[in-house]
Amino acid sequence: MDGRLIYSNGPAVDGQRPELTAAGVTSITRRIKGRKYLYTTGPVSGYPNLILVHIRDLDGLEAFKENLISVFLWVSTGVCLVLALAIFLLVKGLTRPIEALNRAAARISRGDYNERIPVRRQDELGELAQNFNIMAQAIQDHTQALTRAAEEKQRFVDNLAHELRTPLTAIRGYAEYLQNAHCTEEERIKAAGHLSRAAARLQNLSFKLLEMTYLRTRKLQPKRLDVSGLFNELLVIMKPSLQEKRITLKFEKQLEYLWGDETLLLSLLINLVDNAIQASPMGSQITVKAYSAPNPVLEVSDHGRGMNAQEIQRVLELFYRTDESRSRKHGGVGLGLTICAQIAELHQAKLLIDSQPGKGTTVKVVFTTPLHLSDNSLKNTG
Repeated sequence: MDGRLIYSNGPAVDGQRPELTAAGVTSITRRIKGRKYLYTTGPVSGYPNLILVHIRDLDGLEAFKENLISVFLWVSTGVCLVLALAIFLLVKGLTRPIEALNRAAARISRGDYNERIPVRRQDELGELAQNFNIMAQAIQDHTQALTRAAEEKQRFVDNLAHELRTPLTAIRGYAEYLQNAHCTEEERIKAAGHLSRAAARLQNLSFKLLEMTYLRTRKLQPKRLDVSGLFNELLVIMKPSLQEKRITLKFEKQLEYLWGDETLLLSLLINLVDNAIQASPMGSQITVKAYSAPNPVLEVSDHGRGMNAQEIQRVLELFYRTDESRSRKHGGVGLGLTICAQIAELHQAKLLIDSQPGKGTTVKVVFTTPLHLSDNSLKNTG
């Protein structure tokens, strides 16, 4: 190791060999004639007096590094753009259901309650859309119920005003006639009869309305009722109306007992029989039955004028009459079957109507409560 150069293909610097001064240095960079070189030294195995110096031109590496950096920048930019587009599309896909929810909510707020969102996902957003549809359906149902209730109330008010106007007009007219006119005794009696009928109609209307109000606030306390006693009371109450048209009331009893409110069930039967009397011709027959099929059933059937399908659908409406002239003549106000339906509902029973024009009508009250179905006291007497 006397510092003598054995062989070198590296450039010389002003006649000097820089690799000779690199002894003891592992690596070093030098710039020679504008070019950059890397000198790496190390001992030669088995020759302790020799040092190997490796010289590497770094300009090519610098150019490669710059090219690599440039390529990396372009690739990074491209990857960033692709990722940005992918993220945008992903976010758009994730927010699309929320935007659909927002649009649907806006349309519902403007009154379009038929708006629904297609459910195409099985994740949380799909569950949210499904719950939104359920909420929208509930809102629509509730709104329709409120609309129907408002329409029914308005129809009730209109019909009530109409029902009140006719007898009140008659009462006022005949009262003024009696007060101011010089009439004979016969004319006075006739006018008084008109006044009496108009007053009776107003009284009937007020009683029916009070009964409907009573039913809305009534809490049912069912008791075991004797069917024979119920039928006997019905016959006593309806006897004058039956005799007036010479109609026979026939009873068929296959049940000994029923569970319910005696006053309400008697009112139900009275209304059904009264309707049957008004619809039946002179000298006909009305049948009242109590039987099990297998549920307990109360049934009233007649052979009167009957109803068509459209009348059956409307017969439970407030103040609806199938025969205006006949109902007004007998003081009917079109509330009987409405009251029957409310009484049946209080007893958790179904009111079924079967009728054909010219052949008569059958009204069934089918009880469905567990109390009726499990009562061992309901006996079939054949």
